[in-house]
Amino acid sequence: MFTQFKATFAIALLAMVVGCGGKQTVVTTEDGEEVTVSQSGDAVDVTVANDSGGQTRIKASSSGLSLPDEWPDDLETLPGIKVMTTATTPQGLVVSLESPKSSSETLAFHEQKLRDAGWEIQMNMKLPDGGMLTATKGERSANVVVSSNDGKTAINIVLGSK
Repeated sequence: MFTQFKATFAIALLAMVVGCGGKQTVVTTEDGEEVTVSQSGDAVDVTVANDSGGQTRIKASSSGLSLPDEWPDDLETLPGIKVMTTATTPQGLVVSLESPKSSSETLAFHEQKLRDAGWEIQMNMKLPDGGMLTATKGERSANVVVSSNDGKTAINIVLGSK
């Protein structure tokens, strides 16, 4: 189980590796989870593997990443987005993106693409500087949060089970 402590521990390791310019650090926690932190250029990759085979993987890069291999085909992202962080867990996926469009354009794009792909919009909250969508399809759920700050539009998408 990836607890708050383990998340803090992984972030501390991440800071240590980045700060020291290291390439890879591996630590085993008291409960048997192996935490691996790797760095290549500005990209950082953190993997937490537990002794029962579960794995959480977090990637971050200021120059951009690819969407995770597990990203579903029926969830289209806005052309021109920049993937900043990804997290893949046994329970689902989380991605943080930067959009070249305004927050209202970005939110409208994702709402339309979700509808077009057969997702049912459960909630759509629009705010002056962003908004939030919640959608379901079968046993899956998607939450899209869009915000604007300092002239940049950020998108956070969480995919998981209902």
